[in-house]
Amino acid sequence: MNELQKTLDMVEFKCWYYETACKDQTEAKLKKGFEDRMPEEIRKCYQNAHE
Repeated sequence: MNELQKTLDMVEFKCWYYETACKDQTEAKLKKGFEDRMPEEIRKCYQNAHE
């Protein structure tokens, strides 16, 4: 069950990442400090997915 949650959290993070990149029309801004731009909920998903 834990592995499934990690996978879901990664999907949530990636959805946020690529939606943000599409809005900005580039990934350049995200690659330079995306962790600073993450909403808290997405930060938790990112951290759990990378544990």
